[in-house]
This record gives sequence, C-alpha cells and structure tokens, in this order.
Amino acid sequence: MPFTATLTTEPHILTLQKRFLGAVEKRAWKQTMDQLDTGACVVIDLGRVDFIDSTGIGLLIQTAAHVRRKGGDVVIANMKHRVKNLFLMTRLLGNVFADYDSLDEAKIRLGENRRIETERLAA
Repeated sequence: MPFTATLTTEPHILTLQKRFLGAVEKRAWKQTMDQLDTGACVVIDLGRVDFIDSTGIGLLIQTAAHVRRKGGDVVIANMKHRVKNLFLMTRLLGNVFADYDSLDEAKIRLGENRRIETERLAA
C-alpha cells in the first residue's frame, strides 16, 4: 500500500510512499478519511514520495477540504524538492497547504494553531 495511516494519536499521520497514484488509492484513501474524527488534525508526510499524480494531488485537496469542514486542519511535512516544486507550481503551498520541513515541526505548529483557535473561540 502506498500509504500508511496512524490514527491512534493526535495529530493523525498519513505517510505516503514512493508513487502515490490517486486513481489506484482512491478507495483505501476514502476509507481512511471516513475514520477521522470531527476536529481532527492531520499531517501528511510526503518524505518518502518520489511521484504524485494529479489525481493524488486532488485526493489531498479533498482531504484538506473534508477535514477543515469538520473543524480540523491538514498540513504537509517532509516534501522532497521535486514534489515541493509541483506544489509550488500549482500554487497549493500557502493557499491550500502549509508545509513544514519535518514531522516534528508540523506537529508543533498544528498544536500551536489548535491552541490559538481555542483561545480565539473562548474570547
């Protein structure tokens, strides 16, 4: 399977592997998304991805929309240069996804964002 999901801890970690082809992975990916709780925070780890097709990118965009509609957030970590260039050319970084150089940095930022949002709602 070109991805693994760790959904037992927050944030949830989705680790993609080698070639992520959206048409091939769509069913398994949707089943994983259906398991996410309302308000879930998700890190998509692209550190092992060598190639992602347009359908795969579409699945990631759908994931971000799905999770955010439910009050959560999605960020990307560990992008290789080639994959990052693809996200830059399609203007997905900054507009749709925040990206971080490491999994640890992404987890910290998600925690900070969650704390800030909680404080904003409490005010």
